[in-house]
Amino acid sequence: MKSLIIEATEGNFATPKVHFDLETREFVIEGESFVENTDAFYAPIIGWLDQFVESNEGKIIFKFMFYYYNSSSAKSILRILKILKKYKITYPETQVYWYYPEGNEDLMQEGEDFKDLLGIDIHLVVTNQIF
Repeated sequence: MKSLIIEATEGNFATPKVHFDLETREFVIEGESFVENTDAFYAPIIGWLDQFVESNEGKIIFKFMFYYYNSSSAKSILRILKILKKYKITYPETQVYWYYPEGNEDLMQEGEDFKDLLGIDIHLVVTNQIF
């Protein structure tokens, strides 16, 4: 298994940068997710993560660093969080972070909503950085 790296794209439909580093065990999805075909974009990411949790052990750090995502992307984010919730049962030291830009109350609330909906420990982190 290799690290997963997908560069961000821009334009009418934007995809986030994905950097799942097996060496550091830090997994990051960042940027804008305004994806035309969400299933086609996120399926390989979810498949990679499914394979990872089946064949690896120990703590990981997962960071969601969006400044925007559309509603169809939210469904894929939810699927990823469900995988992480299951993984955290076995490896509770795993950490999940939800970064949101300072002043973006909507993104903060969405992180809170995912946290409440799934009952998963998500650390909400405000930042003045644009991803």
